[in-house]
Amino acid sequence: MQRDETERAGLIRLAVLTYGYLVPMGTTFTLDYLGELIRQFYDQSDERNRLLADLCTINADTYKPIRRTYDGGFNQI
Repeated sequence: MQRDETERAGLIRLAVLTYGYLVPMGTTFTLDYLGELIRQFYDQSDERNRLLADLCTINADTYKPIRRTYDGGFNQI
């Protein structure tokens, strides 16, 4: 169980770091918003894009909102 949660958290970090640039700086967002951006801007026939978009959407209620900082980083609120 612990291993699954660790893997899921790692994949969500990967999604935020890989696709988070789609979110405007200074914006507070939830993972379902990021999932929708991934679906909108990336080819969903690519398994990785589809997996990370689905993972963000499914886990949106599990994680606190995230703020994209003006230096390009991310902070959980």
